[in-house]
Order: sequence, then structure tokens, then C-alpha cells
Amino acid sequence: MGMRFVLVSDGEILESFETAQASWRTGDEVIAHGNRRYRVVSVIPVERLAEFVDEPIGGVLEVEPL
Repeated sequence: MGMRFVLVSDGEILESFETAQASWRTGDEVIAHGNRRYRVVSVIPVERLAEFVDEPIGGVLEVEPL
């Protein structure tokens, strides 16, 4: 089963994607839909989001485009 992650940059949601990879770290490279590449700048823990999000989410990744 895949986990959904949201990609954000400068406070804006860029897109979301599903993956089987559950853990991401700073410096990891994400290849999103359309072969768009991003580098993970920080990982926002799910616990901080649970009160704001109604649907299941794996986490939020703050990224920068490559």
C-alpha cells in the first residue's frame, strides 16, 4: 500500500504523490509526476499535521527544485 506525501516549497503546495517508501530524509531526491525532480530540504512529521488533515497522509516534504 502506498503512502501519500505532499511536496511544499516557500509555503506553497507544489503537488502530492504516492510511494511505497515510507521514510524520507533531508537530501533525498524525489522524482514526482512528469519526471519533475526535487531535493528534500526538511521532513514535517505527520503528528504535527494530524489535527489539520482529514485524509490519510504519509507526511509533508519541504523541497527545492533540481
